[in-house]
Amino acid sequence: MAENEITADSIAENTPTQTLFRFVSLRSPQLSDEKDQEKRFILFPEAMKTDAVFYKPVTEGVGSKQKLLRDRAEVFKTNADRIENLNDFKNEFNDLYMFASWLAINKSICTYEEFQNKKTEILPPIYPTPELHVLWNNLIYQVVTQENFYLKETFLQMLLALHTLAVTGEDNVLLALAAKVVLPKELILDDNNITAITSSSRALSSEIMQTLPTDDMKKQQEISAAKAKLSRIELLNRNLSVIKKQYKKDYEIEFKIQNQAHQEMIIPLLEEYARAVAASKQEYCSTRPPGTEYNPENPCQQLPIVPFPRLPEFEFNFRDEISAESLVTELKPENLEALLDVLGYKFDPEIELSSRSVEESISDLESVLEGRNTFEEISTAVDKNVEELNNLIVQNFQGNEEVYKSIGGILIPASKTVSVPFTFQICPNFIYKAYTLNLALNVPDSSWDVNLLSYALTPNGISSSIDGVYFVKTRTGNTIFLNDLYKPGLDFYTIQDSTLRIKVVFTNGRVAEFTVPGITARACSSGDFVLQMEEGESPVIIEDENNFIPSGFGFKNIGIADYLKVEQSTHAYVEGEVAHIENVMAREYREKSTRRLRRSENTTTTSSDTEREQLTDTTTANRF
Repeated sequence: MAENEITADSIAENTPTQTLFRFVSLRSPQLSDEKDQEKRFILFPEAMKTDAVFYKPVTEGVGSKQKLLRDRAEVFKTNADRIENLNDFKNEFNDLYMFASWLAINKSICTYEEFQNKKTEILPPIYPTPELHVLWNNLIYQVVTQENFYLKETFLQMLLALHTLAVTGEDNVLLALAAKVVLPKELILDDNNITAITSSSRALSSEIMQTLPTDDMKKQQEISAAKAKLSRIELLNRNLSVIKKQYKKDYEIEFKIQNQAHQEMIIPLLEEYARAVAASKQEYCSTRPPGTEYNPENPCQQLPIVPFPRLPEFEFNFRDEISAESLVTELKPENLEALLDVLGYKFDPEIELSSRSVEESISDLESVLEGRNTFEEISTAVDKNVEELNNLIVQNFQGNEEVYKSIGGILIPASKTVSVPFTFQICPNFIYKAYTLNLALNVPDSSWDVNLLSYALTPNGISSSIDGVYFVKTRTGNTIFLNDLYKPGLDFYTIQDSTLRIKVVFTNGRVAEFTVPGITARACSSGDFVLQMEEGESPVIIEDENNFIPSGFGFKNIGIADYLKVEQSTHAYVEGEVAHIENVMAREYREKSTRRLRRSENTTTTSSDTEREQLTDTTTANRF
């Protein structure tokens, strides 16, 4: 090989690569190799299977494992072995904690020699270690309650450190470094687990629970209330405009009446003054000697002064533009409620709609007017409230655009919120003095939509029902919100402890009917709904999922995905033919310029053709 020859491998090492495309290839999970499982996994100790803190009560208890684990977690809160403070735990086992922290960072890259050196450097010959049963019980408690993420990670690191320190030999240590902590499945999986899943029909438990509104439901309630108030304020502005026009009209009429009365009062005084001035002039002219030249500076030649009469001032008295009495009598009841809300009045949520008297309305309005007695001041308060409501709508608005997540360079549509299909939540929404209902339906995917809705509410102790079909539909992901049921609203005693029957017809033809007993004005009602079976369709029974799956707290589903990436790099540079040679002498200047010209020619032709034809036919006939 020649001395200046360079291999392709040496070029490839120094040349950066370019990624053409990348993707993820999923394949079925494989069974774990049974060899050296005690080194590759950190298993629950056999000695702890008689422990009375979690393992024995949960595995031998009756009921779902999820409920048993949560019950035992409540009991463990008062246990002396419970670790609450991370700093205290670190200080008590500082040496082991430092080694476990280093191991968590470097376990995938360190060599056996580095492991031994770090072990000798950090750990003294004798150091305290926590009891295994304390670590495992606290780990299970954190997994169940999800109380402190950092404590849970610390327990996992401690278990890994103790696991690696318990083995010897380079191969065994390297296997132990990659070990995973495994919770016993008998603590999580129920024995009678049935997980049949279908989207065509469901037959779930009809248990209705009282719950708090979800975050999305709270936003929908805020938006619904703000929109209802804005529509009421629009009617209030119209009502106030009519009252203002009438006030101006009455003002002008009263001003004319009072001004006319004042003029009639001062006219006799002015007439008497004019007569006195005329008499004074007559007397002066008759006594002045004839031929006397008038000298305006001579006081003896001045007319006698007639005092101008003292006229009474014009005082115009009229009622204030705004008063509680006038507003209560002139505003419509619904507009009076809107004005009270604008001025900051807090309505009693348990009052009956028809139990408010005129005197109470006047008293409540006087308490919130706070000296406002002009239309301009009321208009300023209304405009400020409108701005706040619009801002509230903007803050709580959620767009329905698609959300995508990138997994290995591949964009996959993802839902904004996680919801269980075929579940519902119905929440009361208090607006002014009445309650409306907001209904949220969780559906499998975006192909499901609501076509029709009918509902009937039966108050407690009454046989007749209140029917309705009105609703306002919005959507967030796979949750359909049907708002403003029973708008403008029902009072507290009508909705409290009532029973609501709902029928939903979806756009795909499926129908769901469900009953919600015990509606309360103070909480939401949540549950599952059932789709009616179509003709010829066999029912599929789906039991409630009782397995405890601690998702979102450091656990992953078992599976294998290969990350594949296609790259390209420069292999070599090959000499080609000389394209151009140009000789330039010493101290000679040579310049080469290239001019690019792009020329376009536009021809516009305008043609106009007008044709006008006028026919006149005049016929005259004379008859005798």
